[in-house]
Amino acid sequence: LSVRSPRPRSSSRVRSPGKLVAPQMATDQKEAIPEGTSSIPVTDSMDLTASQAMRRRNVWYQGASDPKWDDVNTAWKLLQAEARGHRVFFEHLQIAEDGGYIEIGTKPELWYGSRYFSSVILFVFIFYNIYYIVETDLITIFGAGGDEEYLLTATLLAPILNHFDIDVGRNPQKIVSVVELLLMLGLIMKTLVNAIKAVASDGHRRWRAVAHICWDQLPELSIFSAMKCLQFVTPQQFFYDLNYILWYDYAHWKLVYHFITRPLTLIIGLDCFLIKYRMSFGFIATSTLNSKNVIGAVVLLNQVIGVVQVSRTIKTRLYRFVFGGEDGIMSHREKVRQYVWEAMIAQAIFQRYPMDKAIAMMLSWCD
Repeated sequence: LSVRSPRPRSSSRVRSPGKLVAPQMATDQKEAIPEGTSSIPVTDSMDLTASQAMRRRNVWYQGASDPKWDDVNTAWKLLQAEARGHRVFFEHLQIAEDGGYIEIGTKPELWYGSRYFSSVILFVFIFYNIYYIVETDLITIFGAGGDEEYLLTATLLAPILNHFDIDVGRNPQKIVSVVELLLMLGLIMKTLVNAIKAVASDGHRRWRAVAHICWDQLPELSIFSAMKCLQFVTPQQFFYDLNYILWYDYAHWKLVYHFITRPLTLIIGLDCFLIKYRMSFGFIATSTLNSKNVIGAVVLLNQVIGVVQVSRTIKTRLYRFVFGGEDGIMSHREKVRQYVWEAMIAQAIFQRYPMDKAIAMMLSWCD
């Protein structure tokens, strides 16, 4: 697991179960080097970290020069001629046994200046997203309100509430705003608790908190909104969760719970979207172009895009692929392995880079 480089380079790192990823050598080095050896002699006096990183960079990328892969038709014919159990596609793919830990601070491609820009943009979106949510929700809660727009929850609950002489009115809008503020406050409190752990604790507890803040909670604050409940009913996430229950964590009650909660989530999520859009209508349906209206529209767009968390889904699948083993099921021991790896990566970044670079790298870390 290493940070994606922003520019072309002569080596590549591809992952596959059970092996060490070997970077491809420069094209002018034609002689094959036995696996696990280095083209540069490593002496006992060399630093262990530097020597191991040097070996990894110079391990021969097996199969890269195989003429079989120069042409699609040639590769097809040669593989068709092989028995099914001997059709090898990934003879050159491996997983680093240390998960790329040794490359932190020694691989130049891990750091690039645009990380500063990415970190600043993250904090800008965090600030404006929190400001936007607080402003619009407080107006909805304490404002006089206008016309009563339709909502699915209000329509479905109206017959029941009318039986008890309860007027639905604008209560659904106010409830959504209150719940959104409380959830956002809870997320901020979790972030602050982890910040205290990062300062006051040590060992795994400290660096695990740092990883949580930089990789989970701050990015979440930048896109948070009540509409995020819609992520569970997007087709990709819906079938992903269903397949996980059916093939990895099957239980009758989980299957029933899945099919009961998803329609309810769709109804509530759609109402959240309608409410948030109507809150932002003043920023959108206007002829006045100013910074407030533009920022309001951009924040709404950012929240809508944040509903589908592609990066989190990819990260979950990647971790299951790397840490979950052949069965793809994350057991307790494998989760412990993941948590410790994340904490040690965070520790290594802060130990091997200056503070400003370490913070920028943690905030712009890419799996």
